[in-house]
Amino acid sequence: AFEYLQEVQVKTAGIDAEYGGALGGVITAVTKSGGNEFHGVGTFYWTGAKISAAPVKRLVLSPADNKTVAYYQDEKSPFNTYEPGAQVSGPIVKNKLYFLTSGTPRYVRQDQAYRFSNGTDPGNIARKQTFMSWFNKISFDATSHVRGNFTWLWSPTTSKGSLPAYDGTGANFLSSSKASNQTN
Repeated sequence: AFEYLQEVQVKTAGIDAEYGGALGGVITAVTKSGGNEFHGVGTFYWTGAKISAAPVKRLVLSPADNKTVAYYQDEKSPFNTYEPGAQVSGPIVKNKLYFLTSGTPRYVRQDQAYRFSNGTDPGNIARKQTFMSWFNKISFDATSHVRGNFTWLWSPTTSKGSLPAYDGTGANFLSSSKASNQTN
């Protein structure tokens, strides 16, 4: 998550020898740290079908003769991504020990309409995904010569439901049956 980053550098030319055999470029990222003052930030991101473009047209080869092709425009399905976030940082021991903790879970909800059995059986398949991302950092500055950081990232992911690709001739068509897709 971008909220964890203090600075990002992209080097594409004049790369120093310390980067070894980097041929095309080097990307360096510095994560945020706590300091002597408490700070907090809250964020919320939403992406949904209401503000997204329609699916692109698909070029489909007819399985009846393997010669005929046609473009099909699939229907727009309900799709929402919610990403709340929070970050808190500050001192544990002033001028010596600092903390930063940040969390940005992402919840994806999608309900896809299909026409199963080559269009004869309408139905839906739902998918729910949760991507957790919790970043923590402890920084210490014992003296002007001894500094260190301890960071960890916890990012479990859960997913329930899988959306098959359209494989039939027509918009939102599947050649397989509704029953065979319930396992998804």
